[in-house]
Parts: sequence; C-alpha cells; structure tokens
Amino acid sequence: METYEITFEEKTPLYYSSQEIFSEETEEDLDTSFDELSELEIFEFNEKNYINAQNALEQEVVEYSSDENEEEFGTYEDQEVPPPPVEDANEPVYRLNPAMYTNFSPCILIDYLDNKLQTCGQTKNVRNLCQLVGVWQIDENAVSEYQSKGIPLGVCMSHFNYDQKNHNAFIKQLRNPEQSEISRRRCLLCSKNFHFFSRGIGCKDHLWKMWGKYIQIPCVGLYTCNAVHECQGISQRIFDDVSTIRYICYNCYESYGGHLNRRPGSGKRKTTCEQHKLHKEDTSKSLKLLAQWLTYVADTETEEKKEIILASMLVPALKFLYTPSETPLKYEYYNSKDNTRYLNLDEFNNTNNIDDSIKFLIEILPKLPSYFFLKLLLNINRITDITQPKLDWTDDKWKEIGEKLGNEVWNSRKIVTDKKSEIQLPISLNAYYKSFPNFLRGFFDGLIDVEHSIKCVIFFASLIISMAFPYLGVWFTQWLY
Repeated sequence: METYEITFEEKTPLYYSSQEIFSEETEEDLDTSFDELSELEIFEFNEKNYINAQNALEQEVVEYSSDENEEEFGTYEDQEVPPPPVEDANEPVYRLNPAMYTNFSPCILIDYLDNKLQTCGQTKNVRNLCQLVGVWQIDENAVSEYQSKGIPLGVCMSHFNYDQKNHNAFIKQLRNPEQSEISRRRCLLCSKNFHFFSRGIGCKDHLWKMWGKYIQIPCVGLYTCNAVHECQGISQRIFDDVSTIRYICYNCYESYGGHLNRRPGSGKRKTTCEQHKLHKEDTSKSLKLLAQWLTYVADTETEEKKEIILASMLVPALKFLYTPSETPLKYEYYNSKDNTRYLNLDEFNNTNNIDDSIKFLIEILPKLPSYFFLKLLLNINRITDITQPKLDWTDDKWKEIGEKLGNEVWNSRKIVTDKKSEIQLPISLNAYYKSFPNFLRGFFDGLIDVEHSIKCVIFFASLIISMAFPYLGVWFTQWLY
C-alpha cells in the first residue's frame, strides 16, 4: 500500500476563494474531468503530516490577515471609541442580603461632612445597608473592597434615621428590604460611572420625569431644594414603577444649580434653599444661559434655521421694547414639525386635520428687521452697553479662568514639543519669545501696561540727559501724564 505524504516545499496556498476555484474551468470542463477520473487509490492517513498542514494553514491565514489589515488597523488605532449610550452603559447590580445582622462595614454613604463631600466612615452603631429606603450615592472603592472580602455593607445610625425621617411612611411599605441593590450607573450629565444604593429601581418618593426622561437624583438633593419642581409639560413626579431611569451624580447636580441637603445637627431644624436665598440668581442665570444658546445658534446653525429662530424670538422681545402707535405688528405661524409657514390660523386649519398639530405652531415675524433697525431700537431704549458689556467677574469666575488656563497649558504639550529646539537653543530674544504658545504670551502681554513702561523709560532717560547736558533744557514732563 502506498502512502501519500503532504509536503510544503512549494508553499502552495491552502485556501481559495470561490472565484479562484471556478475561474479557470467551465461547467463543461468539470463534467469532462469527472468522466476521466481513474480509480482512486487507497489513502492512508498520516497524523504528522496532518498536524503540519494544520499549522501551516493557521500561519498562512494569520499572515494574510495581517498584511490585508495592517494599514486599516493603524487608522482605527488612533480613533477614539465613542461612549456607549446611557441605557447600554448601565452595569449589573449587586444584590444585598437583608438577613445579615452583624459584622458590617463602616458607613459607606457619601455626604457633606465638615463642608466637604466625603464618605461617612462611621464605625459605631452600624446596621445593614438594606434598611435604607431612599437612593444614595456611595463610595465606589469601599463597595469593591468590602464585597471582595465578603463583608456586608453598613450604614450608621445617624444616616439611617435621617433617611427614614425624610421618606413617607407609606412609601417604606411598598418595597421590601430584599429588593435592595447597589447599581453602577452612568451619570446622565458627566457620563462617569458611580455607585448608587436603592431599594428597587429608583425611589418611590423622589423619582421625576423631566423633559420626557425618567431621572433619579439622590434623595438628599431633593429634601429641601426646589431646583426640581412640578412644571407643566416639563417635569412631574412619578410614583409608578419604570424599567429604565437615568441617574445624576452629586457633583453634577450641584454644578447645574441644585443643592444637597446638609444635615443641621441634633436638635436643629432643617432649612430650605428659599430660606437661604440660594436661588435668587436663577432668573438672571437662565437669561444668560439662553443668550449662550443664541450665540451657539448664531455660530453653528444654517441661515434658514437662524432666520426662523430670530423671527420667533423677536415676537416677545419687540413687545417689551417697542409699542407701535399706529399699525400693530402682524405675525405668521411656523409649523416646526413639517417646516411650513402659514399666514394665519385659518389657513393652518384648512390644510391640517390633525388635532395636535397646533402645538407645533410658533408665532414668527413675516419679515426680519435689519441689524441696523435692531441696534437703533436698543439705542432708543437706552441700552447702549449691550454690545460691549463690562466685565464683572466674581472670585469663582477667576478660579474658572485659572482652571481653563491650566488646561490650555496642559493641552499645549504638542505645540511646545514641536518647538523644543527653539526653546532650548533660541537664535534671538524675539525668536525665544515667539516659541511659546500664543495664548500664554497674550495672557502676560495683557498683564503688562506697555504705555506705563514707556513713560518710565522716558522719565529716566530725560533725567539722565538733563544731568549730562543741562544747557539743552531737556525735560519731557508733558509726556508723562
């Protein structure tokens, strides 16, 4: 019996595409070849050759894939992977055991202690975390550490009583301690992951629907702050169970204008934001925020959309700035749903049969006044400083500027690296000056009063010249004021 060995000296490819198989033989040729086949000889399997063939095939596939995708891989390597949607970014929860009664971890709740957000860490009078009712943000590192060691998570008696006191007694009966869980959720605003405790999904007492989304803010931010309130068509309190909710972390809630309640201490009454007048600037801030949005629209949107937005914004604005004495202003109606204009409501009613279409109508000016007209109107109303507002920055604003400057310095690494040789071995003082980032040079140029420096030079120069040549009568005092 003959043995057929498989050799690889010619390095013939071991795999083919379907096109390669049928590229040289027609269907007729194949029929002929099958008729001409001789009697097959018996084939004896050789395990060693089979293994060699398998290894060669794997190697050839790897080399083929590497050569084909090398350039493409380099392209994708530099691209940043976009963050997953909020719904998909939620990670699995940790189920808690309410049957544990001893050997708890220190209190893992995050709260204001000594005017600083930090983990409580209280070790005395600690009980099972499952006894809480509301939603709390908790220490991520503590969860990982104690869960890995099998230590049940705890809450101090002070926080337990605080949680119980701020939740309705009826709400406590709607969910059992067995439903308690710790979930790792992505903050809706900053997209960072945080750990939250809840009894079930969200809090039955403090879940809100805002702008069409179910949003859970840790309950400690809703006890005494009215940043979240009932507002027709915008927000409402939700008592039903929902399957998917978004979370907002402590820091984002406060940076967006909310306030976490700070425990007043034993024997003291809790106070609200209204009592401390913490929201007295909200109206001014909202107007400035709206102005920022209009600036964004002016810089980024299409001309058509900018005209529609301006025409709609001028309707209420002109009512405050101008009262026509003869002919009242006429308006058109714009349907934002289908991008259609209507001269009046009768025309709209004749062309639409959908009852709820009217909610998409926006009152707009039929023709936009020119930029000259608007600036003239502001001047007539004695609003002359609007185009060049005075800088009125608080201490917090200066801190923000410092942070932005620091970030710009950090992000300028590539610019500085590209000019490394000019910085290390400058050919001149001017070249050394220009080798630094423009924003940094501009910042310090603004700090230096060039005119004042020139006056100092004039003063000393005139003094020296007058002493050296008194007969010239050199004294340039008129230029120093």
